[in-house]
Amino acid sequence: MPQSVHYAEQWVPPAHMLVRRCREGVLATQSQQWAGFPYASYLPCVCDETGSPLFVISTLAEHTQNLQVDRQCSFVVFDSSDPANAAERVTLIGTAEPITPSPLLAARIKRYQPQAVQFLALGDFAVWRLEVSALRYIAGFGRMGWSDARQWADTAQLSLEQEAQWLDQINAPSDIRLIGIDFDGVDVLRNGKLIRYGFDTQPLGTDALRAAVTRALSALSPGQA
Repeated sequence: MPQSVHYAEQWVPPAHMLVRRCREGVLATQSQQWAGFPYASYLPCVCDETGSPLFVISTLAEHTQNLQVDRQCSFVVFDSSDPANAAERVTLIGTAEPITPSPLLAARIKRYQPQAVQFLALGDFAVWRLEVSALRYIAGFGRMGWSDARQWADTAQLSLEQEAQWLDQINAPSDIRLIGIDFDGVDVLRNGKLIRYGFDTQPLGTDALRAAVTRALSALSPGQA
């Protein structure tokens, strides 16, 4: 890890919020076809309970073949749907590893990417996780900085067990299906569209988080976009 870089915790919360909100980005791997060149490709992702990206990828894909030789990579996330926030972006630097997801994690992947079930059933697809070593967050001109792996991992996390319980217990409007909950917001499926409702401030503790989720859902009337 570079010794001259100053790592600050302040960049982790907005980076987490951006990755959880966008759920897609560009993965840069070390090209095996073109030695010395990075190979960049678009990928959707699902965050695990830590906010780290998970990818469902095929062994036939160029990026997967690159990762099988060199696991070091970076993943850049930006919100292309919001011109007002076009400057906001984060680059996650780390090591990608294939994982066997637990039943609860597999269920989370399925909720966010239903098509992943079909892909994984084909046999040549697998789930990979990006283990974040450092991140570079940019909010705009003059507002940017680095954070490290410890700072990324130390943020508040809702366990997969707790999330699964709440998805069953918390009441939502009749036209909404709860998809995921974390300390930055709540994701719902409405009219076939995955929508995220973020919190203005991060709740302090699980009781406050559940109250924030309840308030967010109660503010939505049936049929509201």
